[in-house]
Amino acid sequence: SDIGGSTRMPAFFCGLYALNPTSGYTSLKGSALRTGKEKSMASIGFISRHCSDLIPLTKTIVIADKAQELNLDRPVDVKKLRYFYVETAQDLRVSPISADLRAAMNRAITKLTEAVSSTDQAPKPYYHRGFNHMFVLWRYWMTHEEDVFAELLTNNTGTAYFYKEFPKKLLGMSDYTLPAILKLADDQVLPPVNKQWAEQLTKELTDDLIKLLGDDGVLLFPSSPQVAPYHYSPIVRPFNFAYWAIFNALRFPAAQVPLGLNSDKLPVGIQVVAAPRQEALCAAVAQHLGEALGGVVPPCQILQ
Repeated sequence: SDIGGSTRMPAFFCGLYALNPTSGYTSLKGSALRTGKEKSMASIGFISRHCSDLIPLTKTIVIADKAQELNLDRPVDVKKLRYFYVETAQDLRVSPISADLRAAMNRAITKLTEAVSSTDQAPKPYYHRGFNHMFVLWRYWMTHEEDVFAELLTNNTGTAYFYKEFPKKLLGMSDYTLPAILKLADDQVLPPVNKQWAEQLTKELTDDLIKLLGDDGVLLFPSSPQVAPYHYSPIVRPFNFAYWAIFNALRFPAAQVPLGLNSDKLPVGIQVVAAPRQEALCAAVAQHLGEALGGVVPPCQILQ
């Protein structure tokens, strides 16, 4: 399940494809002890070495009476789509985009410019001030989830508390990971996000993107500021996942697209985002870019 990038994140770091569908269209029953009736910005998505697997797999978990709305089998001609891109977000909480990931984005823009050369629809830059607050917007909407993180940590048998678990962690006595304990601090210690401000900004960004993209537009968006990091280093860069999480908060579908390896033989890639219920566009553009720019390249030898 993907509530803040959990499908796209490992796909990016491992150089694979992933698709996170529009929120509210996949069954969450059995995921994190859910009944399937809860309203959530989470979706069930898939990771694959082959982009062509993503749509057939998505069909298996789409809620039956909503499947027709997604029109997953819709034929898509990438040469007739409109393209927009964001090179970097100006959220001060996240790290700057690295040079190799900027280069990956530029290669994607160049390739799509070539694809639509006959229609004079070269990719256009886009930005909205909502991207200055990606993490905070996601954090606000997490408070609307029916699941309570502090209770989930105990398998819904009680409640975990930061002020208890952090000292225990320092003594090596806690049952929880440090990231989980830091999430408790976020929920239980830090002040809440202003409701009116967050809901208004979310609405402005959502409405603007829906108007911009329609049913024939896609947005190229960075996946992460950095390629796969050293173990535990994300603890000192805790907000970088916001590049994925913002589209959970907006409830937009997004595909993770591998674009080969950097000079250190680590995977690079971007996200392809479309308006709600336009997963077919995400998958088609992901397929085109992957085939044209390297796609899945194993970063290490795979044992046979």
